[in-house]
Amino acid sequence: MEFGAGTGRLAADLLLGLELEGQLPESYAIVELSGELRARQQATLAQRAPHLADRVTWLDTLPDAFAGVIIGNEVLDAMPVQLYARSGGRWHERGVVRSDDGERAFRFEDRALPDADVPQTLRAIPGDHDLVTETHAEAEGFTRAVGAMLASGAAFFIDYGFPRASTTTRSAPAAR
Repeated sequence: MEFGAGTGRLAADLLLGLELEGQLPESYAIVELSGELRARQQATLAQRAPHLADRVTWLDTLPDAFAGVIIGNEVLDAMPVQLYARSGGRWHERGVVRSDDGERAFRFEDRALPDADVPQTLRAIPGDHDLVTETHAEAEGFTRAVGAMLASGAAFFIDYGFPRASTTTRSAPAAR
């Protein structure tokens, strides 16, 4: 079962690869709510693996129970997060507001959180140094639902990140 099948390329590649290994599953389910994406997936499978397309079914909802392998490519990062900043030892919820400075249309704005409203996951972060982090309640709920549904098997959620070098900006020392 695949979540977030996008264009259907991963489904086609997995089915073709499993066929080469003699491990072709009896069925391959894609959980997809978008009619447009479902049509793209069907077209991709028809083009890349036409002889295997009849093994694929589409689901609108989660089954009550599932035994097998679950895969999700770029699913968790498509779910909304809440952004938080700790500054001066105090937690703030970070949001986006419209800017009036004329340079950019939007900017981040931090709003101090009353101590009672600070999530437990943030309280558990040691130290009091300044940092920015996020919580992911929807992804946590999704993985709990998938875990409850999975009678036997395994679930793999893939999310490509950026290499550290591409997310960290370092200034070169000035030449003397």
